[in-house]
Amino acid sequence: MKNIALILLLFVLQESVLAGPPIQNFKKRQEWIKLNRRLKAIPSKLDNLSESVIVEKCSQSEEALIRNRLLLADDGARRVLQEIDETLENREEFKRKKVLLKVLNARNKLICAIEELSKSKYICGKDKENTYNAGFTLPFRGSKIKLFSIREGGPVELEQTLLHEAVHHCKTTDAAYFTYEYYNPPPHDTLLSTWDNIADTYAYWLRYGFCVPEENC
Repeated sequence: MKNIALILLLFVLQESVLAGPPIQNFKKRQEWIKLNRRLKAIPSKLDNLSESVIVEKCSQSEEALIRNRLLLADDGARRVLQEIDETLENREEFKRKKVLLKVLNARNKLICAIEELSKSKYICGKDKENTYNAGFTLPFRGSKIKLFSIREGGPVELEQTLLHEAVHHCKTTDAAYFTYEYYNPPPHDTLLSTWDNIADTYAYWLRYGFCVPEENC
């Protein structure tokens, strides 16, 4: 019954946020954030994350790099979560209420991605020409992440790819923020998707730190 009451209260509060004026009631916004956290708690950090995941068809050096960068991806995602929470707690209002809702959605997707990092199976593929740390997975329902051209450095670090592919399991789509080595635009909406539903948004935050798209990125 408590869960049903909580969901109903969240729905009513969300409707008031969507229909009402810009969010200026700090107490109401804090209540929204508290409800959101109760619905999606941050998973506990696994002490043996890098040893517990399954890595297949990789050379010894590739496997070692994947296991090492998994820790960086997990630590980085948790750092971004902390930055999101600090932003939500310290700002009296967002410029637009739809941006607040996107940030809350992004927070939940990032928590989902942290869980997926520890549950996914990692498989190495052949190197591809002019490719650095590329990956592929079946979006939404995938459990395997295939990695190509695994190496140190490059325009995209391996930990970014790992988080990018993991968040695909959390209902996100693609938009290439990291297509070119020196062209890394901040997260933004596209014709087909909003920035909170794009996997490269989370890779961008992992590399550059959290910012609020549409406001201060």
